Amino acid sequence: MWKDSVVEEVRNAGKKIQNECSNDLHSFATMLKKNTEKLKKKGWPVVGKKQVLKSRRKSAIVHSALLLKVSEARTEYGGQ
Repeated sequence: MWKDSVVEEVRNAGKKIQNECSNDLHSFATMLKKNTEKLKKKGWPVVGKKQVLKSRRKSAIVHSALLLKVSEARTEYGGQ
């Protein structure tokens, strides 16, 4: 069986994090919050919930418009 070194690295990192948090979701969330705060202090850009939701709304509108154009152009979807 073929093994991808990148996939293995990601899986090993995940296992390491699971062990550090004792497979506890609350510990994992706490660790994420602490790491996010450290990165903010170092100047890393951190995307907030509002930004994610705004981006999702924008992409949903664009996606809907594209679907409408396709359906109008294709006779099998009721277009002319």
